[in-house]
Amino acid sequence: ETIKKWVKLKKYKRIALVANTIKEVEQVMVEGQSGILAISDDKDRPEFISSRRMLVWPNGAIATFYGSECYEQLRGPQFDAAWVDEFAKFQYPRETFEQLSLSLRLGKKPRMILTTTPRPLQFIKDLIARDDVVTVRGTSLENAKNLSPTFLKQLEFLKGTRLEAQEIYGEIVSSNQNTLWSWD
Repeated sequence: ETIKKWVKLKKYKRIALVANTIKEVEQVMVEGQSGILAISDDKDRPEFISSRRMLVWPNGAIATFYGSECYEQLRGPQFDAAWVDEFAKFQYPRETFEQLSLSLRLGKKPRMILTTTPRPLQFIKDLIARDDVVTVRGTSLENAKNLSPTFLKQLEFLKGTRLEAQEIYGEIVSSNQNTLWSWD
């Protein structure tokens, strides 16, 4: 929704869409049920050019797709905005973030959005601690009206677990008092 809004307001015109793989950019961020194409109105819907790994909006804004597994592809291109999805599952999160940060050099206020289920990765903790990072948290339950009743019923089996805290409530779960060994 934020990328759609930025493009519509003509705030950002060169956007990087980054997921673990380019296929995930296409299947989730672009064509997914809550992807850019699904949430776009007919008059503002971008053209999906699969062969060029890009979306082109009627106002000229362009989003190009990148996979974290090939983070070196981010060398050279330049952007004024980026959306990174499921960052915590990347094989090379730090390298991808650093390379993408170096390519955010257009416009007056380049922006990056990272959406992810948090995992206890030191790099994510380091990002959250930065002064220039704004953290917004939400729970899966805030989106309950859009989720399957069967899925919501399954959540009952996670009550009180680390998985519930991480996956449902978006918490970074670093330790468990009931284990013999710590993650460290």
